[in-house]
Amino acid sequence: GSWMVSTATQRNGTLVTFIPGGAFIRTGVTFKNETPGHGAWEQVGDWEYIVTYLTVQVDDKGQISGYRKSWIRLTLDPSGQTFTAQSEGAALDKDGKGQRRPNNQLFGVRMVAEP
Repeated sequence: GSWMVSTATQRNGTLVTFIPGGAFIRTGVTFKNETPGHGAWEQVGDWEYIVTYLTVQVDDKGQISGYRKSWIRLTLDPSGQTFTAQSEGAALDKDGKGQRRPNNQLFGVRMVAEP
């Protein structure tokens, strides 16, 4: 399903979708010169999941300047309607080199269809 994701400093600034079979899509406003993120998710425990995704970053001329890779470990609430997570990220150069570092605590709320 799809989720609205917040950090301690940015409320509802990101949308993510977990697709059956393990695909993951992320879009947000945190970084202005990057594509939506694409990646994979996997269940690793009863309520525990890991996610890895990658975005392409571009300069003001639209040329690829590097990538941003993120790793997320999340815990789904037993209600299935919220999650908490910890993320790590890395700014990567064009060759995919960079250093992984702790990033943010995340909070997710499931989006539901409305009449």
